[in-house]
Amino acid sequence: MINNVKGLKLISLLTGENSEERRFVIPEYQRDYKWGKEQISQFITDIFEAYDDSRDNKSDSYFFGAVITEKQEQLSNEGFTEYHLIDGQQRITTSILFIKLLESLYQNEIDHNTILKNSSVLNTITKFRNMLWSDSIPENKNCKLVSLKQEDSSLLKNILTDSDNNNNKENIFYKNYTLLQKEYHDHFKARDNFQLVDFIKFCFDHLEFVQVDTNSREAALKIFSVLNTRGLDLDSTDIIKAEAMANLKNDPITYNEFSSKWKKLEKQANFLEISLETIFRYYINMYRPSSIKKTYNENIKEIWNTGSFKQDKLLALQDFEKFTQCLQDIWDMNDPYIWCLRHLLVLGKNAYTWIPVLVTMKYQEYSNQDICTIAKFIARWHWIHLVHGWTVEKIKSFGFSLIKAVNEKNSVEDILKIKPKIVSDSEYTEERLVNEFHSILKESDIYHNCKWGRPLLYFLHNLQILKHDNQEQAFKFKALTKNDTIEHIGPQNSSDKKWIQCSDNKKHMIGNLTILHSIKNSSVGTDFDKKSKEYEKVLYAFTPTLSKENLWSDKSIDTRSDELISILCKAIDIVL
Repeated sequence: MINNVKGLKLISLLTGENSEERRFVIPEYQRDYKWGKEQISQFITDIFEAYDDSRDNKSDSYFFGAVITEKQEQLSNEGFTEYHLIDGQQRITTSILFIKLLESLYQNEIDHNTILKNSSVLNTITKFRNMLWSDSIPENKNCKLVSLKQEDSSLLKNILTDSDNNNNKENIFYKNYTLLQKEYHDHFKARDNFQLVDFIKFCFDHLEFVQVDTNSREAALKIFSVLNTRGLDLDSTDIIKAEAMANLKNDPITYNEFSSKWKKLEKQANFLEISLETIFRYYINMYRPSSIKKTYNENIKEIWNTGSFKQDKLLALQDFEKFTQCLQDIWDMNDPYIWCLRHLLVLGKNAYTWIPVLVTMKYQEYSNQDICTIAKFIARWHWIHLVHGWTVEKIKSFGFSLIKAVNEKNSVEDILKIKPKIVSDSEYTEERLVNEFHSILKESDIYHNCKWGRPLLYFLHNLQILKHDNQEQAFKFKALTKNDTIEHIGPQNSSDKKWIQCSDNKKHMIGNLTILHSIKNSSVGTDFDKKSKEYEKVLYAFTPTLSKENLWSDKSIDTRSDELISILCKAIDIVL
């Protein structure tokens, strides 16, 4: 399975060892190069931090990542040993761009006579050229990294050869090269007595990669899965794509159509602000509504190796395409319960208990009205479980039961009769759950102890705007962002007793909480006039109008708590 595992310095990784002339090849099934500003910034930061550390500690090497390859048995037509990149494309591509940046900086210093032209300098220039090109003859340059997607290879080569990029400045390679320049200069300016030659030598001689070379694509994919998942298939889409496309390699037309559809799906997932990997998880739940023990890759393989999918992987992808479109249709529905459930995604695994239910309903051609009815039904049981403090395991099987019923095309009336395990096992009666639901909400420290406090206030906000007279405006739901935080109406600590007199045990109850942008909240502090003006702009969850004439007190908090709990209970069919 494994030919070799080596720790290689950057120059050895790219140029080869002994007499080997090597070239890395990005297979067509691989995802596109897509590192962005955050990854580029971290890349440069890691290098400079390692450089600073080396000057202090004289360490020998700094591990910079793993590269998994499939070595090709035959040499290329040009006589190179080719290694297909299974994992490491993003880092290798960025490293190539970074070396080009170093070469440009180096040449600039030579042009300005700031570096003596001696044998050491010439040797360094030769290293640069060897790392970028497999042949130093300008008219016959072959980049050390090529893509079987010809356009990508051309765009990268244009940057490395300083070709005219005026028409290509929007491509990802040019953007990242520009980002590398900016990040480099930001770090360079922050250091005293910085010597470019020393920095270059450090990059060549101390940055180390581990190359895992395998004897087949299957072996490489298996190792990729193990190394990157630590036992979980966290990013199996590349593996799924590679294995499906391997079945189409003898049919170029279908192969290209599959690849094109996959790219469109990646763009659609990005538009939905959800990973393709996550959509595959939901898709698996539609076909296998039960606790999933295998990796996602293994489950997809089994699903796509049954029935008509077994012989037609393009048909299998079209089925996933249909599921993804159904997910987008659910996302586009202007329903407060769906938006409530969407924002319960902040609680992690809860998503897997409801999204597949609604998407499967769309897939099975239930009406939008029926889907909204079930969304309300799911929201009801979610809130009951969350408020009682139960884990997702308590309700996960309930979601699977709903999916089974939907796949069997049961009526909505029959689906509404399904009860969560917590009730069906008679551990709790529904009456007891409802009574406890109210008392827990009334008495809980929502501010400190409840992960679901933010989604709860957001849900109440969505219910309120649906009452807006202008329905078009009402349906423009405000998305919950990471900067929207739970804040106190009456501050936790206030010296202004003229307008707030609240007991400590009341300050963190639901009646004293709202959602504000964290920066705005910090700016107003406890100043009454600033706070009341800011609250006038807030739509969230019936934020009260503050007034110096009306004292904000324990009674005010209790009144507002009762109002919010009553609205919530009415919305999810809980009769007090």
